[in-house]
Amino acid sequence: MQKKLNLLLINKYPTLFQTQLKDSPIPVFAGCSCGDGWFTLIDILSELIVARSQEAVATHVKINRLGYLIFRTAGYDDRKDYNYIFGLINMAYSLSELLCEECGENGYQCINSTAKCEQHGGVYLHFEKLPKPPFAITGIGTMWSNMLINLYHQIDMHVKTNGMPKVTYHCVEKRDGKLVIDYGGGDDTTHAMVALLLSYAAKVDEETGKIL
Repeated sequence: MQKKLNLLLINKYPTLFQTQLKDSPIPVFAGCSCGDGWFTLIDILSELIVARSQEAVATHVKINRLGYLIFRTAGYDDRKDYNYIFGLINMAYSLSELLCEECGENGYQCINSTAKCEQHGGVYLHFEKLPKPPFAITGIGTMWSNMLINLYHQIDMHVKTNGMPKVTYHCVEKRDGKLVIDYGGGDDTTHAMVALLLSYAAKVDEETGKIL
């Protein structure tokens, strides 16, 4: 990521992105090691983390070997904030497979690489598509639809394997130009995942994923 974008994050979220930590075992933040296309995702994630905890400190923001965004934090109260911050980071990790690392638009996950749009070399690999969620996504653009499918399967996985309380979807729709998700159940992790997705959806074109 460009130096000016790293500096913007550091100046905007000084408690989260600390470049000097005296007498602390927490690693010093050394910048985001990813493309500019993920800036908006990282910006929104950072805003929601700081809103939850002023003690949270980012230690690593980078790409893992599979091409997903890794955002590691430390310093916050595990007892009251862990599940929520985990949900935020988990959703950002999951969304990064849909977003071109170069420009942020709707991208395709490549083998051992970050997602790329067609303009930046993304090639659709014809992976088996995830089943549609149990709620209608008609009338919702491609980018938002892909994000909703991603959200549903992440929540479903956590319900089945990690003990997340069952989630019931009452209404998922576009209302006055905004994405609305009305649901019941879940826990702090669920609420964080939905909050991040809705915050990101509000910043991008529903069809292409282009940053507004």
